[in-house]
Amino acid sequence: MLVACLDALLRRPPFNQHGQCHVSAKFSWLLGPAIHAVERLVSARSEAAMREPALAILLNAPGARQWHDHGFDAYKDELGDLVPAWPGLNDLLFWENVNAARIRLIDEGKRL
Repeated sequence: MLVACLDALLRRPPFNQHGQCHVSAKFSWLLGPAIHAVERLVSARSEAAMREPALAILLNAPGARQWHDHGFDAYKDELGDLVPAWPGLNDLLFWENVNAARIRLIDEGKRL
């Protein structure tokens, strides 16, 4: 699956770390196409949008919007409308985000 391959490339070290966004320095240019691919899955309400690779890309998308050094701004996605319109995905993404925050805080010796 394309999204799984893109996610695997985006997870390769070394990483650009911009806030909560954690993507490969070498392959960060693929984040825009990866988000587009996930957007297509979400718009079709494909179950693949609720699997780990797509969720990882969705979790990195908001942080990626904060840095514009890879032409990411050129593509305006509809995820801000599509995800809330799918309650199951919206809830799953919320809890994945909570888990990611919990892991970060545990690493810092804090609790959520």
